[in-house]
Amino acid sequence: MKQHLFIALAVIPIAAGPALADNATTVSLGYSRTSGDYGLDRDTTATIIPFSVTRSQGKWSAGITVPWVKIEGFGTVLVTGRGSRQISSSPNGGMYTSTGPGGYGSGGGMTSSTTGYTRVSESGLGDINIFAGYDLVSSDNGPTVNLTGTVKFASGDEDKGLGSGGTDYGIETGISYPVGRLTPFATAGYTFTGSGGGVDYQDYPYLSLGADLSITRGLDVAISWDWSDSLSNDSEAASEINAELDLKINRTWTATLTAGAGLSDASPDTSYGAGLSARF
Repeated sequence: MKQHLFIALAVIPIAAGPALADNATTVSLGYSRTSGDYGLDRDTTATIIPFSVTRSQGKWSAGITVPWVKIEGFGTVLVTGRGSRQISSSPNGGMYTSTGPGGYGSGGGMTSSTTGYTRVSESGLGDINIFAGYDLVSSDNGPTVNLTGTVKFASGDEDKGLGSGGTDYGIETGISYPVGRLTPFATAGYTFTGSGGGVDYQDYPYLSLGADLSITRGLDVAISWDWSDSLSNDSEAASEINAELDLKINRTWTATLTAGAGLSDASPDTSYGAGLSARF
């Protein structure tokens, strides 16, 4: 099953084209940077470096992603398996709750001119994600339908804003259908969030609609619209447009470039990234 880095930082596979091989192991290293104001007067930036290992065996697939995260902001943004997301429209409802310079977090930083809250910088291990999927329908020239279960562990330090502090469970289904060189795809899922100490997270549905175009042999471009409902009562629904370029260097190596633009305050204004994967 083909994977798209922009959908979930190489975490979750989606139906977007025929399978590359029945039995294979893929090792991936990525880089992603997101930036946006998320409704405040200053930007929050996040840098994510995910390391992923996936295994496909017939109609089954499974994988794990371990991300290193650096986030500079006001505690109102969480790096999730589906990108950077707003969790509060005000620092008063975010992961950091004390005011004034140096009043929260351990990174220090500058104070917002309108909110009075300090912008801090933290880095370290983020929340680890795993998935297991099964192709209900699989065909090189016909529809592909898959069902996937996901788990996000609370491995990131919640006090530093590197994780949610709770374990999430999710289920999703994806469908794709090739029409010549164009493969439209759709993914819909639901995440059941675990409780975090400082934020009242809520369960949320999500949806992705897009298409993958095979330009030449080994060169693909994909564009998607990605939406997810709000992560808390004090945040908005996320909506963004993402694009990806995949270049198959040889039978083993594939290089990826990504870019995105947010359509709501819950999404980053801009994002970009790159990745390299090896398939054995």
